[in-house]
Amino acid sequence: MKRSVAALLAEHAVERPAAVAVELEGTALTFAELDAAAELLARRLRARGVGAGDRLAVVARNDLAFFPLLHAAAKLGAVLVPLNARLTAPEVSFMMRDAGAVLVFSDAGCAALVREASADCPALREHALFGAGGTIAAWSDPGAPPSAGSTTASAADEDRVLLQMYTSGTTGNAKGVVLTERNLLALAEGGCDELGPFTADTVSLVCMPLFHVAGLDWLMFALRSRSRIVLARDIVPPQTLALMNAAAVTSVLLVPTVIRMLVQEAEKTGLAVPSLRTLVFGASPMPTELIARARRVFPGAELIHVYGLTETSGMFSSMPVAPDRLESCGKAWRGSELRIVDPRGQVVAPGEIGEVVCRSPQLTPGYWNREDANAAVFVDGWFHTGDAGYVDEDGFLFLKDRIKDMVKSGGENVFPAEVEEVLSAHPAVAEVAVIGVPDAKWDELVVAVVRLRDGHEAGATLFAELDVFARKRLGAFKVPRRYEVVSDFPRTASAKVLKTALRRLYTGT
Repeated sequence: MKRSVAALLAEHAVERPAAVAVELEGTALTFAELDAAAELLARRLRARGVGAGDRLAVVARNDLAFFPLLHAAAKLGAVLVPLNARLTAPEVSFMMRDAGAVLVFSDAGCAALVREASADCPALREHALFGAGGTIAAWSDPGAPPSAGSTTASAADEDRVLLQMYTSGTTGNAKGVVLTERNLLALAEGGCDELGPFTADTVSLVCMPLFHVAGLDWLMFALRSRSRIVLARDIVPPQTLALMNAAAVTSVLLVPTVIRMLVQEAEKTGLAVPSLRTLVFGASPMPTELIARARRVFPGAELIHVYGLTETSGMFSSMPVAPDRLESCGKAWRGSELRIVDPRGQVVAPGEIGEVVCRSPQLTPGYWNREDANAAVFVDGWFHTGDAGYVDEDGFLFLKDRIKDMVKSGGENVFPAEVEEVLSAHPAVAEVAVIGVPDAKWDELVVAVVRLRDGHEAGATLFAELDVFARKRLGAFKVPRRYEVVSDFPRTASAKVLKTALRRLYTGT
């Protein structure tokens, strides 16, 4: 395993200088061009007083400029802080203040947001806009760099922080997860070993946002394997499917919500993507009916279920979808460990549901300036994920849900993912999210919020039909007591359904 991200890029720039590292909408950067752009940018940053440990915030949609900026930070030992471009100005402002960002970069579309957010950030010295072709607009003077000599930081310090990724903040102020060179290089090694083959001929589509760990993981896999990234700014199903075919994409990571969107579009048009060899999914359960439909749209692809968190640099457990373990996300990668514990921290028996805890070289050293949060989740070297699940007799992991999403009804624990899996198979249901709402008698009621397929109408007849369908497949205490219909769901930037927003909508809490 290489000892630094900067060294990896420099090596590729020498060994494969003309090979494309990343492309977006017809513009490409080769490995040599990317390294040169990162070097020039690092010198310009150093001339502005940026050094090791300084935080550089980014608020933008997916853009070529993210790549030189990431590698410039790696060369300097600075810390890149990608922020969700869909947040409000107060949220962005909080994160920039919390990180102590000294510079912020954005695309033109996020410039107004950043200007508003910057007003209350005393450490911030400059706001720079992305330019064309991966440049920084105001810094793209082709003349001599402002300082000479290599900027590459020492490769010896694998504990140097390179990224600070903020959690969604759905349960209070967001926390900054710091990720080190060691974390990211361990991720790259594990992913290339477990999710491959990743070779120089791999073509990876990165359409998940780069301010999300799901998008950044693929950058690390491509960097380690010297393969090509096809970058997309957004996910628009017709364009995304066309891009996959035009670029002969072989590898992609998507969340189930996005897979459903692509599958629905492909089914309408009769389109398929035969070039795809690896379809990796995670972040939420994937209904078995969707697995079957995805296999028809991506006929040559192996479907791989992964599990991970921002705190583990993304995925650290995986398994190809298998008929006997359709819902398993496998075992921890080599070097990582996971176990299931009860509320006292004791390991439970196979098949018993508890909290997933883990330890791994990919695991963050902690949250930025959050000693109270660190103390709560790091116990005796194990990280408490907040996810509920179990392992079977052979050690394969099955996730049930987030512990905080579990519904407690009439003394029974109901895991929404199980109910969602059943209702997703009904022909009227396009998508469903299950929540608990307070109830004086039962503690909480199981409520199913449904988005319907075209041609189906909400009403008592449909709800009765859904009730019969659920009762044939679920224990009575798991069957929804109420159905609500929405045209679409509130979502996170990675397209996951935001259940906190649903609970506020239907409970006021």
